[in-house]
Amino acid sequence: MRRLILVVTLAGAALVVPPLPQAAACSCAPVDVGERLPEADGAFVGRLLSRDDPEPVDGALSTATLVRYRYQMERAVKGDIPAGTVDVWSARSGVSCGLETPVGERAGLLLRRQDSRWASSLCEQTDPDALEQAAPAPAPASPTRAEPDGENTGGLPPLAGGAGAGMLAATAAAVIRRRRPPA
Repeated sequence: MRRLILVVTLAGAALVVPPLPQAAACSCAPVDVGERLPEADGAFVGRLLSRDDPEPVDGALSTATLVRYRYQMERAVKGDIPAGTVDVWSARSGVSCGLETPVGERAGLLLRRQDSRWASSLCEQTDPDALEQAAPAPAPASPTRAEPDGENTGGLPPLAGGAGAGMLAATAAAVIRRRRPPA
């Protein structure tokens, strides 16, 4: 009988206790930059300048709250990322896959566009040197001829245009002479 009373009491207590909040945890597979870079909307290497932490609401602050991270961009690896500072939005804590770059340190970030702003996560944060090595090589510049004064016009040398015009004039004169009837 005592066991029955104990089981009923414990079962009743379980119904009265409020549910515990859900735990959050971030689990990322190791980032293979070479594989992930083509999927990213953008990527850069930079140094974290600041992080804007929001104020708690009613004394509570979620680890998933979005926070603005401001980076000084050193090198754009992919995408149309303006020079200077770059704002990246991510969760507030690494527990919710937020960025974990200490202020002042370098990081490589793979980015995605989200609501017209750059976003990233702990799973898209990578070693800056690895990201730079995975960057595609810049396209080779087209060969051009440098002018004698060192200015590169990127076009034909000045005499080439004149020579072409002279050849055109000579050909036109020969055609005109050939069409004239003998006098």
